Amino acid sequence: MKEKDSKTRVIQSVQRALDIIECFDELNRELSLNEISEKLGLNKSTVHGIIKTLCINEYLDQNINNGKYLLSPKLLGKYQLVADSLTIRLKEIGSKYLKELSIKYKASSRLFSCKNNNLIFLEMIKPRDSYYTVSSVTGYPIPLNATASGKIVLAHMEKEELEYYLNRESFVKYTAKTLVEKEDLLMEAKKVYENGYSIENEEIEYGIYSVACPIYDHTKKLIGTISLTGYVGILKDQTDEIIAD
Repeated sequence: MKEKDSKTRVIQSVQRALDIIECFDELNRELSLNEISEKLGLNKSTVHGIIKTLCINEYLDQNINNGKYLLSPKLLGKYQLVADSLTIRLKEIGSKYLKELSIKYKASSRLFSCKNNNLIFLEMIKPRDSYYTVSSVTGYPIPLNATASGKIVLAHMEKEELEYYLNRESFVKYTAKTLVEKEDLLMEAKKVYENGYSIENEEIEYGIYSVACPIYDHTKKLIGTISLTGYVGILKDQTDEIIAD
């Protein structure tokens, strides 16, 4: 339980309701009244009243087979609101950095959000002072094996999840440099995770180079990527400087 600021007035009943919800996690998907009472160090009558209130308001359900309590699907709706707000916030904050990177390196910068191992395009900024610019087609799935941002998604999958994904997918070999073999992609994912950034070196189109970095939320969960894309002869030599930025 988080330590409370002694200067802030806390409504005890509200705090206890939140503490009850916090009792549930991946290891404790269903809990009995006794188990919740023991976890919180409260008597059963106090906990029972709050649980009933949470059930009436559909934040908790009760399993009729064993009498235990579990979180209600109603919370999923709230989660979606949080996820949408996070995407909006990500775009608001990321836009500033996209412009700075694009101007400095004279390359196209892109911002993606990540949900369920899928990349969702949010914004792209093209350099203002370059005669030629590199941009990508939007509205199509991003190849995880051939793009800098895609390889970041692979690198953040759980081991079993990554194995399953690589076993069931058939990958397109866009150029001679595109990684399509399972072992090569496993090694690449490991390297990307350890380095903290990803590189796309003519893997989806000849002459194109990209550098991408992950964006995390406060729990260190991957929520997006930010990348720079340009011509290999120009951008490749600036990789170390881009990563430092």
